Amino acid sequence: MLSETGNNEDELLEAFEVAWDAGDIPDIFRFAERCPRQSFSTTVAELIQIDLERRWKADSVELRRGLLKYLEVLPPAFTKDELLELICGEYRIRNQWGDCISRKQVWENYSHVCASLIDRIARVSETMVWPVVSIVINGQTILETRLDRDIEAGRQQSKEQKPWTVSSTQFLHRINLNEACDPTLSRKQLMISLHSPHAVLLQNTSSNRAIAIQGLGAIGSGEELVCNLPVVVHLGESRYLRVNE
Repeated sequence: MLSETGNNEDELLEAFEVAWDAGDIPDIFRFAERCPRQSFSTTVAELIQIDLERRWKADSVELRRGLLKYLEVLPPAFTKDELLELICGEYRIRNQWGDCISRKQVWENYSHVCASLIDRIARVSETMVWPVVSIVINGQTILETRLDRDIEAGRQQSKEQKPWTVSSTQFLHRINLNEACDPTLSRKQLMISLHSPHAVLLQNTSSNRAIAIQGLGAIGSGEELVCNLPVVVHLGESRYLRVNE
């Protein structure tokens, strides 16, 4: 293991990994103090990536730590590219093993870093595996979209929106369900977001219409429910919204 006076970044990173492998919880801030000056920010960024992944992969909520915690304590020595890599790394890690931080949350925390942050997050998102939301009518799948951002689903709101289609913004997918003249669903009926890699949060955003979840009963207006995947939402008649891993 690296001695207290060692200053080789490869040895330092290896010692940090070894400590985690041994079942310890190494103090990243003490390791950061030993990073070589000539590569300080690069080495600290790698320590953070290792620590983030180890903490979120561990089966312990108490171990979880967000990137903001590191940035509050460590000197602000990162370049913009290094900081973007850390932000994208946290997004990937927490969506694979943790609480599934959303694109909107990332933007709210780090929009000051770079105007193209969400574009970077979108590129990372393309390399990841996401649950799939599909609409099934009479046993036939008529549309699919990835749950890589929050989803709003509801009745057609305007003539420009075609029923049973999906449109997207940086932070949201909008699934247009039945026609505007069909009163069985509200214009803003349902919000779907990832709660964990294997569960979703369903929020009934209608002011007056309940919605049925197969095997779990109904969610009343204004109520919400965390559901393990797969989950099936009944949209009336032989119409279903499915979320599958």
